[in-house]
Amino acid sequence: MLLGASSVTTPSSASPSGLVLDYAVDSRCPDRAQFLALVSASGQGGAVAVRITRTGARWRGIAEIAGFEPREVSGESCLSVAKALALIISVALDPVLSAEAPPPPAPEPEEAPAEPRDIPPFLPDPPPDPRARPVWAVGVSPFVASGAAPAALFGFGGFGQLSLRGDTGPALRLTLSRASTGIVSVGSGAARFVLATARAEACPGTAAIGDGALTGCLSVEGGWVRAEGIARGQVDAPASTAHFWLDAGLSTRFSWSVLPGLRVELWGGVSAPVTRRSYVFEGPREVIHEPAPLVGRMGLGLGAELP
Repeated sequence: MLLGASSVTTPSSASPSGLVLDYAVDSRCPDRAQFLALVSASGQGGAVAVRITRTGARWRGIAEIAGFEPREVSGESCLSVAKALALIISVALDPVLSAEAPPPPAPEPEEAPAEPRDIPPFLPDPPPDPRARPVWAVGVSPFVASGAAPAALFGFGGFGQLSLRGDTGPALRLTLSRASTGIVSVGSGAARFVLATARAEACPGTAAIGDGALTGCLSVEGGWVRAEGIARGQVDAPASTAHFWLDAGLSTRFSWSVLPGLRVELWGGVSAPVTRRSYVFEGPREVIHEPAPLVGRMGLGLGAELP
């Protein structure tokens, strides 16, 4: 989804205090009245042009003050840039008002005139948002899967996750899991299927929805499937076999915070098996299962952030 931002330009006009402000900024910045409120009472009077734009993830502002060199600042938010420019304007225009004030009653003739006050070249950027730091988390997740075996697989997994820029940035997750059908009737006998895998997920980003967060991921999963025949019906000499399993697909999860550092999630996914082996009973030969073209999973999760 592509989001656009508009620009707001306010024609030059004089405020009640005599400050002539030409104000052209992004629509997400303080409006003209809010910006004038940031300029201190001792820093009004004169002609000023202000421009604030966004470049990538940072904001850039320029103040052109009559009689002074243009001043430029940058920061992580438009508000911080606007505040910095307002302070620069206040300090720059203060000598103009001082010159208009009545002279002191008894000036010393030998006293040298006061030098103009320096304009601060920039203000330091605000401290980084602590939510933007990398965050490690671990958790557990019961789940159910279908399509990989002749009956639903019920299992349990544990995961570790690295969020590169806090709650809303890209994330990487590794999950180890094991699931089983239990003993189920298939064909003329019975069998038990066990799926044990490691799943890697790469999640480009997270969107906030109300009090929760929605995350989409790409996944690759590998491991093994074990099929074990059970002596039942016409099967009197059961055997077992294990085969490599590999699939790739998409997953999504919706999570919300229940306590500081503790999140609950509801997740689901669909994947396409790369390896699709048929499972048979021998004597007589009978095909009892072949993995479906698509395998589905869904489950719950509980994750805790590491300090």
